[in-house]
Amino acid sequence: MLEKEKLKKLSKTELEFMKVIWENPNGIASKDIYEKFDQARGTKSTILHNIIQKGYVNTIKEGLHVIYTPKVSKEEYEDMIMSQAVSKLEGIIAAFFYKKKLSSGDVEKAKQFLEEIRDDK
Repeated sequence: MLEKEKLKKLSKTELEFMKVIWENPNGIASKDIYEKFDQARGTKSTILHNIIQKGYVNTIKEGLHVIYTPKVSKEEYEDMIMSQAVSKLEGIIAAFFYKKKLSSGDVEKAKQFLEEIRDDK
């Protein structure tokens, strides 16, 4: 399997597309994905291309369409995101315990992490 810890996090929109792919573990055609979303066709193509580039799906060309199948399960993705969040949190906690003062960079990282957690809800 992939080194999931190195995969980039999906954007909110990419995650919505990926949920459709996860609902179809045996594959879903691009035309079927396109029907589920309101974005312009070019935008949908870009989103799917980004998901491919990040390593989350396999593709097979079938006539005029592309079939998308997940490389990473929803559970594996959620575990990966949780693991990444825990790693960030460990870094923040270590900064609090081992330094009397946090650098502005440390404070900014902590703020960014907390924003990510809030935005994910």
